[in-house]
Amino acid sequence: MRMPNPLRWRLPGVGGGVGRAGNSAGDTGTNRGGGGGGGGDGAKVTVVATAGVSPPSLVAPSAPLNVVITGGTSGVGLALARAFLAAGDRVVLCARTADRVEAVVAALHREAAAADIAAASAAAPAGAAGDGAEASPPSSPPRRVWGTAADVADPAAVDALVAYATGVLPRLDVWINNAGTIGGTRAPLTTLAADEVVACVATNLTGSLLSCRAAAVAMGAQSPPGGLIYLMEGAGSAGGATAGYAAYGATKRALPQLAASLAKEFAAGGAVGAVGEPPTAGVRVALLSPGMVLTPLLLRGSTVSFRRFFNILAEEPATVADTLVPRVRSAALQGAGLGRGRAPAVRFLSGAAAVAQLVWGGLLGVRRGRYFDAKGRRVLRDGDTADDFDEMGVRVERL
Repeated sequence: MRMPNPLRWRLPGVGGGVGRAGNSAGDTGTNRGGGGGGGGDGAKVTVVATAGVSPPSLVAPSAPLNVVITGGTSGVGLALARAFLAAGDRVVLCARTADRVEAVVAALHREAAAADIAAASAAAPAGAAGDGAEASPPSSPPRRVWGTAADVADPAAVDALVAYATGVLPRLDVWINNAGTIGGTRAPLTTLAADEVVACVATNLTGSLLSCRAAAVAMGAQSPPGGLIYLMEGAGSAGGATAGYAAYGATKRALPQLAASLAKEFAAGGAVGAVGEPPTAGVRVALLSPGMVLTPLLLRGSTVSFRRFFNILAEEPATVADTLVPRVRSAALQGAGLGRGRAPAVRFLSGAAAVAQLVWGGLLGVRRGRYFDAKGRRVLRDGDTADDFDEMGVRVERL
């Protein structure tokens, strides 16, 4: 069952794998939509008993989930997309550059299709095709990944992203606000150009606000209503100083407060303000924390001492995604927080686990030299070559 379009958006050519959402700064591509739609078999749901609510008013979705990831073409976002696809889910991703979106979607589609064909082949019983022959797996499994260019700081682009996602997916189950930037280089605020500060706040905070607003409206309007929206934590979220990237830290500090505010609004089901505001029954918000991840956001401008510290707590994007995605899927499929407006936070490392890793990896030296040597140079291991890393020490993403 396809979702109603609550704001009567129109986007031509949706469904062919890559589209374009609105006007986004820095994008030069054209609308690449076209072709068949996605997820046409509908989404199964499971009724969840919720105090004060008569089923089936609020329900939790059944797998496969329908997931939107902003900033999904590199780093943590790309790793999350791969992990959701590996679990059998459907994914829509976005980024500002249309060519990059097209390349990533094509690569992920190839990976997902190959995995689906292999799984179907392994599951096909011998003799299913008659005369002892093995049944042939489908040569073209249903598409499970789409993408569109969108700048989350642009209201029109965010609205168009939601329209695109609701056009190719049967519903919105999970929305991850992953798009983020440090706004330039790691440097004191007084040395940054004003437009670098504006870009950081626009992407990290304004983008999260706009995305939550548009996603919540769509989730509240779909049938059955509801969905899970994640805000991505980062350095500064707990209130600690982020010298050298003050603007970034300030935007991340705002997200826990935003989550708390949205939780109260969502729990009220759209009944906290003026009559006629969009319903949000069943919509929930939660915090998602990847911890320290070896991406340009972490490594750009980092010192040797920082890199030695990263050995203790940081991980590659794929490692983080492989831990976070099962927890996100569990929260969505179990209906965590239904009727309360908020689901539990999902964190790669809890405070206690981080302390334990500091002791185990730092004081006891177990993780010393794991990623960087004493001079801050990337350590090559397990068949790595120098070409596998860029000048910052970030692993090159092969598509």
